[in-house]
Amino acid sequence: GQGAFGLECLEAFEGETLLLVGEWQGRTYGGYMPGLGQHGQSFSQEFQAEVASLFVEEAVLRLPNWPLFADVLMVFRRKSLQELMSGADPVGGIVEGE
Repeated sequence: GQGAFGLECLEAFEGETLLLVGEWQGRTYGGYMPGLGQHGQSFSQEFQAEVASLFVEEAVLRLPNWPLFADVLMVFRRKSLQELMSGADPVGGIVEGE
C-alpha cells in the first residue's frame, strides 16, 4: 500500500480494538512479484509501523484468497500506557486456519 489515508484514519481512531483485513509485512507474496513491496498492497509501511508502535497483535485469521493474495483478518489491542512507556514488544499472534 501507499499513501497517508490509513495513517489519517488511525490518528482519528480512539478505540481499544483494531480490526484490519489485508496483507501485512511478513504475510504477503510481495517478494515474489516484481513491483510489489514486502509490506503488501493493503497498508503503507508507515501505517504498519504506527500500528506496531501503538497496538499489540492478538490474533490472525486466514481468509479465502485469490491466487497470489495473502489477505488475513488481524486483531490488534491498543497497548497500555505501561507497555508504551516500557517500550516492551509483547508477542501475540494466534494464527488460526493453518
